[in-house]
Amino acid sequence: MIISDVIAFLEKKYPPELAADFDAERIGHVIGSDDSKLTNILLALDLTIDVAKEAVAKGANLIITHHPFIFTPLYKILFTTPKGKIIKYLCQHDISVYVMHTNLDAAEGGVNDVLSTRLGLQNIVIAGGGPAKDKLMRVGEIEPTRLGKLSKRVRERFDLPAVKIVGAEDKMIQKVGIIGGSGATEDAINQALAEGVDCFVTGEIKLHIAQQASACGLALIDVGHGIERMVLPAVKDEIKNRLGLSGRVFVSEINTDPLLYSF
Repeated sequence: MIISDVIAFLEKKYPPELAADFDAERIGHVIGSDDSKLTNILLALDLTIDVAKEAVAKGANLIITHHPFIFTPLYKILFTTPKGKIIKYLCQHDISVYVMHTNLDAAEGGVNDVLSTRLGLQNIVIAGGGPAKDKLMRVGEIEPTRLGKLSKRVRERFDLPAVKIVGAEDKMIQKVGIIGGSGATEDAINQALAEGVDCFVTGEIKLHIAQQASACGLALIDVGHGIERMVLPAVKDEIKNRLGLSGRVFVSEINTDPLLYSF
């Protein structure tokens, strides 16, 4: 099996066409040769030098990440810079990098499906109309629960030490919307309200968005950006089972999120 065989499977399962317009040039095979014989695969949320070294340690010549390694254009590649060091290391070890970002968010069995299922939502639906690539939010139901209790459930299910909330802790919640990553946009707030959502779970909520939601009576739970890592075991299972790569697909053990909680 060569790397292009894996890419063909990924692009059928998580179509690049589902990527947001801003993201289209950032995803896909971004480094390496697709005709190289596949050794092993490493899945990671982000690509850092430690993740690259982990790939070598696990005998992997294909790294699949969720977050784009090259988010803004590179006009120079200097081996003394952080990104330059990673690129040099990857080339020295003949490692390819493949990125699935917003297409993995939107796809069936992707980030938002995994998160909504892990949270225990029932009767899950994909919110909104329009193109499939714009349908990120998943909406589901729980037994009527106070916001404070739901926030505890979120912490436990997503293995978080803390979350931020908008709304009174005794507010009753039954209908929940969720988008992994930085999903707190004005459009998402309006979509949640249109869907009759009581609480919207997402990450990196800005002040003006929190104020907008509060004014409209919509509760929020901010889980940060890193919970998207929850999708990696699901992607691993898909690759392993569909391509017969048992024992050759690994989920990174490196925590790439530099943001820590201090109590």
